[in-house]
Amino acid sequence: PRLATAAYGARLQQYRSARANALAIAILDGLDEREIPRYADFMLNDKTVLRELEGSTKYEVEVERKQRNWMKKKGIE
Repeated sequence: PRLATAAYGARLQQYRSARANALAIAILDGLDEREIPRYADFMLNDKTVLRELEGSTKYEVEVERKQRNWMKKKGIE
């Protein structure tokens, strides 16, 4: 809350807007958008992110297994 002020939010949005506008102009000026680094590619090279994704995937698989078992018991599936 100390950092989440309206002024900070306004500055952040102005920065994001300026960055997005600059990128759009660069693409219109001929920048090949395929050369722009993708956020997902960057994040998937981070070992911490990969560990978290693996953990969340395991959790989701377990939740799905429990739901399917419950549905079978109830005769839904």
